[in-house]
Amino acid sequence: MAVPADADCPLPSGRCRVADCWHGPSEQDRLADRLVRLKLARE
Repeated sequence: MAVPADADCPLPSGRCRVADCWHGPSEQDRLADRLVRLKLARE
C-alpha cells in the first residue's frame, strides 16, 4: 500500500506530514486546526 501524499491528506490545515496522514493528526495539529476554525468563524 502506498504512503499517501500531502495532497491526499484530509487535514483541513493543509499542513499535512505523511506521518499525520498515516497515523492521524497529532494533538498539536488538532488544536491548531480548531483555533483556525474559531478565528474564521468570528470574522
